[in-house]
Amino acid sequence: METSSTTLSGINQDSKYYKRKIEVLGLKENIKIYENSDVKLNRLDNYCEEKKINKIDLLKIDTEGHEYQVMEGSIKIINKDNPDIIFEINEQSFDMCINFLKQYKYHFYFLDEINKKFEKVDKFQNNLLRPEGSNCVATVNEI
Repeated sequence: METSSTTLSGINQDSKYYKRKIEVLGLKENIKIYENSDVKLNRLDNYCEEKKINKIDLLKIDTEGHEYQVMEGSIKIINKDNPDIIFEINEQSFDMCINFLKQYKYHFYFLDEINKKFEKVDKFQNNLLRPEGSNCVATVNEI
């Protein structure tokens, strides 16, 4: 199973994900469906300071394998507010996210949307992946 997207990183036109996206969108495989652009990056900590956002209760992160980098840019918020965090499960960054958040006393739960339950997790496992995507709930509270 291939779960990585090509949205924020280099485009791999040979990936199953890319080919599936072409098929779902009804596009021809030989046309260019993307363009490279320079984008301004901003840490969530900085953004909240600039916008005078004083507290974050819930943070949802789905950045196609870059969840860890978002968390790194949210250190002040995580340290101050201990928000509940819902983030995408993928091979690239899941274990890094868990190891990062453990230092803030977070607990981790696989959000099993099919069986409508939470399952405690502590590392990446292939059985957590779903074709439609899957998420982890990180919280300082026990569920």
